[in-house]
Amino acid sequence: RRSSRSSGRGQRGRRSNWQKLFPPIRNAWDDLGKISPEIANKTGLNPGCEIVCGVHDSNASLALYLKHLGRDFVLASTGTWAILFNPSLSLDALNPSRDMLANIDITGRPIPTARFMGGREFEALAGDAIDVEAMPCHVKELLAQGTMALPTFAPGNGPFAERQGKIIGPEPKSQQQRAALASLYLALITNEVLDLLRASDQKIIIDGSYASNQLYCKLIAALREKQLVYSNNSRDGTAVGASILRKWCDGESKTDLILNRIERVAIDNLNEYSQNWYSSAHRFA
Repeated sequence: RRSSRSSGRGQRGRRSNWQKLFPPIRNAWDDLGKISPEIANKTGLNPGCEIVCGVHDSNASLALYLKHLGRDFVLASTGTWAILFNPSLSLDALNPSRDMLANIDITGRPIPTARFMGGREFEALAGDAIDVEAMPCHVKELLAQGTMALPTFAPGNGPFAERQGKIIGPEPKSQQQRAALASLYLALITNEVLDLLRASDQKIIIDGSYASNQLYCKLIAALREKQLVYSNNSRDGTAVGASILRKWCDGESKTDLILNRIERVAIDNLNEYSQNWYSSAHRFA
């Protein structure tokens, strides 16, 4: 799959004459043929079912927005990993020590990317409150009592890969506060990564599992007050992005895309808190 190969790896492969060990590189939208009669019989699929080369999940999500929006956006494709793309950024801005890299999109272009294991970190912080719905009032309680979660709760990954996560200040006093702390932490890490990707005036799109976390989305909108923030609450961005590959080049691949504008939540002292978080995150080992 073209989208999963890095340019550096390709150069090393050519120098080492590894090409003969791999099958031909194909476009993500290339038709590889129909399923075999045996597979059709075992699965019940239509014997005429065609197989397309395919794409990595985050790049499938990215493809959907590239098709609709060009390059004027920043995408947060979220799940176990949070993968953030800024198609307009120069590759010179990448800092590998902060878990920044170039993903190759389905057309073969390098896209500046940064990532962190948000899903795993959320689970570590929320604990048995993972399904509890938190509200802005619970964030206000955390700010008032001085509770702060510092990175990282998935060591070895993300912009603070060498740090060990910790909670400073009073422990959360309720399940709602614990869920709020997990969402607030994710928003602050995301805000840091958006700064690393120099996202200043593009629209921000949240796709995947975090899009259903309304508190997280509202906190992103509050922290990025000069930018518009949207969510794709269908949570099907990856699936829809993969589906349009079949007709990528024939002009019929544009599908409906409905984005929800996220309204900013007013939380006193949030900016001051975020500045303190940033200073503490960079200071504590």
